[in-house]
Amino acid sequence: MKQANALLGTWWGRALYYLLTGTAIAVIALIDGYPLVYSDSGTYIMNAFTLEQIEDRPIGYGLIIHAITWKATLWTVVLFQGAVTSWLLMLLVRSTVEATRWLKLHLMLLAVRSSEQVSRGMRRRSWPMCSLRW
Repeated sequence: MKQANALLGTWWGRALYYLLTGTAIAVIALIDGYPLVYSDSGTYIMNAFTLEQIEDRPIGYGLIIHAITWKATLWTVVLFQGAVTSWLLMLLVRSTVEATRWLKLHLMLLAVRSSEQVSRGMRRRSWPMCSLRW
C-alpha cells in the first residue's frame, strides 16, 4: 500500500493510474470493437468535425471530441471518458473517506462501474436478436 501511495504521489504516476483504470472502465467497448452509442452521438461527432453549432446541442462536448480525436480515431474519446470517470470517482472517494482506505474503495467503485457496463453491454447485444423474432 505504501508503494501505491508513493507512485500516486507523482504526477506521472497519477496519470498512468487514471489511464489504466480508465482503460479498465472502457474494456467492454474495446472487447466489442465499438463503443456504446446513443441517439445523439452522431450529432456530437458531426459537431466535432465541422465545428458548427447545432441548435439543440451544446458545443462543449463537440469541442472536447475535436481536441481529443486528432481527427483520426474516436477511440481516444472512449479512453478519455474512462480516465475522467476514474479521476472524478477518485475525487469523490478522497473527499469522503479517510486516507488509509481511499485506494481500495476507488478500485471497488471502478469494479462496480465496469460490471454495470458489462451487464448493459450484454443487454444491448441481446436486444437486436429479440427484435428479429418479430
